[in-house]
Amino acid sequence: MGEARPDLTFGNITLVPGKRGGEYPFCNTLVIDDDARALVDPAAGRKKMTAVREQRDADVIIVTHHHEDHWWHSYLFPGAEIWMHEADAGAMRSLDDLFRHQGLNDPALREQWGAILKERFHFSGWTPRRLKSGETLRIGATVARVVHTPGHTPGHICVHFPE
Repeated sequence: MGEARPDLTFGNITLVPGKRGGEYPFCNTLVIDDDARALVDPAAGRKKMTAVREQRDADVIIVTHHHEDHWWHSYLFPGAEIWMHEADAGAMRSLDDLFRHQGLNDPALREQWGAILKERFHFSGWTPRRLKSGETLRIGATVARVVHTPGHTPGHICVHFPE
């Protein structure tokens, strides 16, 4: 297991290291604090995400791809708008859409995995804003660019902060 690391801050962007070094089912989270507040992949751990929420709620959640270890704690920010790449966004409407997107066709596995996604990961489905490759994002005065990096999933992205 990875060691606990302190948060790292670069201007108004903070890296919140995930629990267990960001190993599954956790990941590292970015917090962008500006006039608006955005989180990238809010799945660093329930305690860490609750502490982030207690400091200030999020306006936007950017999810780099449709796997549960990247959107897990989004449910803690029910008022936040979800953004993700258009190639993965359709997978998040429902469990059926997610399973189709992942090519999971076995009914028994769908039932078992669906229960885990609902109970442990709090999946409830949503319709995200669809991001495009190269799109410029503005979180307050902070500028970020969507870099489409398919492979891990069809809609996997990186978020580049040119400044």
